[in-house]
Amino acid sequence: MIANDCPLPPGSRVVAYFRDSGGEDQERSVEQQHREAQAYCARFHLVLVRVFGEHFRFSKAKVAVKANHELSASSLQSPDDLEATYREKGGKGHQGYAVNVAESCDPKNAVQLITKVQVAPNTADDAQLLAEAAPGLKELNIGHSIISRSIFVGLAAAVKELLDIIGG
Repeated sequence: MIANDCPLPPGSRVVAYFRDSGGEDQERSVEQQHREAQAYCARFHLVLVRVFGEHFRFSKAKVAVKANHELSASSLQSPDDLEATYREKGGKGHQGYAVNVAESCDPKNAVQLITKVQVAPNTADDAQLLAEAAPGLKELNIGHSIISRSIFVGLAAAVKELLDIIGG
């Protein structure tokens, strides 16, 4: 049964201990205890049970740390940053966020200005971020965009993605 209130502020770190006493009088299994704790923490926006649930595997009598390949890209990366995610790009692992920046690039300008900044979960697709930004851009330097993207997906795929975005 989940309590109707919580003495902790949202974002508080909670350590949950699930125990199987093995007796007939035990009200809930370890799995049931875990589900109850997850529901409570989700309802009140609490943290460390999420770490436990996403980073550990448990059976009736054993808790084990999940291997890296078993973790979801959207699993909690840090208890002090609930929205940071993980992805591999260009053969390297990255934790945190994806940031795309657009700037003016006119050689006639005395200075170039940042015209758009996008911050998204690290699991966001770069092509999707470009698609969202493109309508607000005055001019799109297709050459730089294709070359930048081709580093990660190959030239043919980068050209196709950009053509899909601009409707070409």
